[in-house]
Amino acid sequence: MTGVFAGWPRPGLLDADARLSAAVRGPLKGRPRLAQLAAIFAHSGDGLLCYLAMAIIGLWAPAARPALWRTILATLVAAAIVAVGKMAFRRSRPLGDESARWSSLGKHDAHAFPSGHAARTAAIATMAWAASPHLGLAATGWSLAASLSRVMLGAHYLGDVVAGTLAGVVAALAITWLT
Repeated sequence: MTGVFAGWPRPGLLDADARLSAAVRGPLKGRPRLAQLAAIFAHSGDGLLCYLAMAIIGLWAPAARPALWRTILATLVAAAIVAVGKMAFRRSRPLGDESARWSSLGKHDAHAFPSGHAARTAAIATMAWAASPHLGLAATGWSLAASLSRVMLGAHYLGDVVAGTLAGVVAALAITWLT
């Protein structure tokens, strides 16, 4: 990492993260259908899709609107945490520009740590637990699948999605506590 916190975490930890992440990417080699499935899960956490889904739910179920507004606020707080982290750490993506081929926009930012997708989906999943344990469990499964798919596609290291998940959970808990 080259940002403000260059030299932290220790190089050995970064090497271990890189090795674990490469192992998670391994099953996609030579399996284009699995790669396509991973891309679908990875993109299910895209901001545009998440906000569009919440808007549709809000239109369809007006009683859910207060919870949706809190969820949107939690995802925005998580995004702010991610932006600060990306500026501070400036960790390169595992596969560099190669992972951009999986981007829904054809291009993504160069920094991987922490993962915005993991933060967004974790914030949504955390907020879903307040609505229903069943919804919370389903949303948590989706968040984990989206996050691991980001690692499988080489857009993130495993540590990036762990940190992003923590950012999303903290943001959601803060919004829950404040509202």
